[in-house]
Amino acid sequence: MNNRSQIGILQETAIDTRAFTMMNSMMNSMTYMRLIPHLWKQVLTMYNCSAEEEIARWKAIAEEEAAVGTGVEQEFAAQATEAVESIILDLSFSKPEVVYFSSEAFVKMTKLRLLKIHGDNGYSCENLKFVLHELRSLVWKHFPLKSLPSNFIAKNLVELDMQNSLVEHLWEGAKPLENLKIINLTSSPHLKKTPDFTEAKNLEKVVFRSCTSLFEVHPSISSLKNLVLLDLEYCRNLKIFPSKIGMKSLRTLKLSWCVNLDKFPEVSDVMQDLSELYLDYTEIKELPLSISNLTGLVTLNLQGCKKFKSLPSSISHMKSLKYLYVSGCSKLEKFPEISKVMNNLFELYLDGTAIKELPASILNLTSLVTLKLNHCRELEILPSSISHMKSLKYLYVSGCSKLEKELEILPSSISHMKSLKYLYVSGCSKLEKFPEISEVMNNLFELYLDGTAIKELPASILNLSSLVTLKLNHCRELESLPSIISDLKSLEYLHVFGCSKLEKLEQESGVFFNMKYFEEEVHNGNWDEVEKYLSGFTKMEDNSYSMKIFFEIRKQKYLEALDKPDRSQAVDILVKDLNFFAAFDELLEEIDPGVSVNHVIRIPDGALFGIAYSRHIVQIYSYHGGDGVREHLEIDAHVGGVNDLAFSHPNEQLCVITCGDDKTIKVWDATTGAKEYTFEGQEAPVYSVCPHYKENIQFIFSIALDGKIKAWEYDNLGSRVDYDAPGRWCTTMAYSADGTRLFSCGTSKDGESYIVEWNESEGAVKRTYQGFRKRSFGVVQFNTTKDRFLAAGDDFSIKFWDMDNIQLLTTADVDGGLPASPRIRLNKDGTLLAASANENGIKVLANADGMRWL
Repeated sequence: MNNRSQIGILQETAIDTRAFTMMNSMMNSMTYMRLIPHLWKQVLTMYNCSAEEEIARWKAIAEEEAAVGTGVEQEFAAQATEAVESIILDLSFSKPEVVYFSSEAFVKMTKLRLLKIHGDNGYSCENLKFVLHELRSLVWKHFPLKSLPSNFIAKNLVELDMQNSLVEHLWEGAKPLENLKIINLTSSPHLKKTPDFTEAKNLEKVVFRSCTSLFEVHPSISSLKNLVLLDLEYCRNLKIFPSKIGMKSLRTLKLSWCVNLDKFPEVSDVMQDLSELYLDYTEIKELPLSISNLTGLVTLNLQGCKKFKSLPSSISHMKSLKYLYVSGCSKLEKFPEISKVMNNLFELYLDGTAIKELPASILNLTSLVTLKLNHCRELEILPSSISHMKSLKYLYVSGCSKLEKELEILPSSISHMKSLKYLYVSGCSKLEKFPEISEVMNNLFELYLDGTAIKELPASILNLSSLVTLKLNHCRELESLPSIISDLKSLEYLHVFGCSKLEKLEQESGVFFNMKYFEEEVHNGNWDEVEKYLSGFTKMEDNSYSMKIFFEIRKQKYLEALDKPDRSQAVDILVKDLNFFAAFDELLEEIDPGVSVNHVIRIPDGALFGIAYSRHIVQIYSYHGGDGVREHLEIDAHVGGVNDLAFSHPNEQLCVITCGDDKTIKVWDATTGAKEYTFEGQEAPVYSVCPHYKENIQFIFSIALDGKIKAWEYDNLGSRVDYDAPGRWCTTMAYSADGTRLFSCGTSKDGESYIVEWNESEGAVKRTYQGFRKRSFGVVQFNTTKDRFLAAGDDFSIKFWDMDNIQLLTTADVDGGLPASPRIRLNKDGTLLAASANENGIKVLANADGMRWL
């Protein structure tokens, strides 16, 4: 390529922020080229030359052409314009109020194949002429017109991406767009109806997600034989949808949160490729019998469809179905008979429905792993056949207040459920008896019986040989525990809070155990008396459970001694009282007070702050100025460590959100400490939480140690999303200060660290920032501020990025003294930054405004 054609490409790429300029004016505007290097620097790399060399060469060519004369310049400019094949204009780095486009801007670009314009600037492009026969890709975010120009012709167009546009309708009638494969108008709030797709018959992906004014989908959509994805999520005004569908290639159909859509179409032909159907939070009342034509359907989501009344009997013909979610369908009263074996269904969520019973034919769900029936308040009985479901691992029936006699019906057969790992029957307030366990169940890890009317547990509970957690909180009729409970060698967590009738805890000695007295002594911190009293019933060497109780008592004595000015007592306890545990490294690690605090956070006005500890506790403190700090609440939040906490205001109620090693996320009233919600569904310990409020929807992101990102609304209806975080390990998330941009930062087990920005509408990474060392020494922490900057602690320093540039902006080592991966926190204005330092220190950095504030 000669110098002249190179300049032609560059000239048309560097579009003036006031108007398109032609070559003759550009040759005398080299200063402008210096001001916007980010618009053309990438092009230089194609020619393996530096910016300085190119500027010098362009200037020489300009002077040469100027000497020849204006006519030559104009001829050369025309040739250069015609040679342009691609334009990528990113205006997100600079923010002029309005970018002007001449109506003739693209007229002579007869070879243009790629046009990409980014940035949320205002645009002026009235009467724009758009006849681009060679155009393949048109990506114009925030497109300013109400429709494509009437003269728009792009018969070779493959991709049309106009997210966040002002479009009200794309085009009138049918357009000859037989090569078009992708349409994406995500978050175009004024779009009222989709276009006629008749002559765009090769479309593969159609996305109108979050087009909140969209009312009608053109019936021609059902004739698109190559369509793979149709995404209409959050189109809240969508009312008119084709009465029949039969797109042979369709794999994913998303209609979630189309809250005015009240009917699902007939499936006119077999659609074996459709694997995902999302109808959650619509007004749909029923599914047609022809739903069985979706022979390849894997996921069917109907969560939150409050008017949905019945599942079709043909559901059992859907042999590929793996995930069926109907949680929150409060008018669903009956689950259909399963007339044929369904050996692929893994998860069945029926939480919050009005179902009274399940059919015995549920046994035909031969591969069912998870059955959720939480808060099915009309549920009175479960079929006896449920005990023969060999693959069932997770059974949830918490909050089923009418469930009275079910476990009596299964006096021994429950022990046939050899795969069962988790059995949750909390809140079944009329459940009076737990069955005999006639056979060993060596897979059951957790048994939740909180809030039931159980009076006692059978001695055969010893057959739960792998039981780790037994919860009996608020079992107000519970009078005793079996004497052999101490022989459960795997039991680590026994919860019996609020059991008002529990008057005795019998060990082999049979001596009366005064639980009330014991709890009072623990509350008052009388550890010597606590240990002395407990020793009358069990010895620390009796079993692992007793050992951990004694260790916790002595650990508390040690930690309290450390807080006193004279630490000789702490040393004495360490040498004498804790010597017994010297062989148990995992226990001794817990006495290090340096790792006992996992996270600290405060509400914006500073009146409250919370502390998450590595051992199940969250403490909330109130601040009254000066040294006025008082403990406000202590919450026994999780089984195991509490890894993160945050404050939020769902329904204008101040709450604390916690997450922990027990794989749950919980929401607590910040005033009373009462538990409001428990979110279950993560398959690994939950590392962090990030609450947010957007488009009148309040939700919580959670990230587990397997890298799974899920989002929860305050409704106990399950996760709304399922993303994978880069690195798939320790990850945190945060929004920009204005709440419009979402970022995450994490480190993999191999030490690779990532900061990325997310495209929330697509659940995909939008950009990945560069600049971390190849292998980070620890888990990297980050923060955002002022809608512009990102900061992270890495490689004994603090690193900064501009949100709009993936390249590292700058690095500060703050005169040394930082750990390998310092924790950091920026204030909202970005004027102050605090970083953890060596030797338990903190360093505070400030810019000029921050110095004035200090």
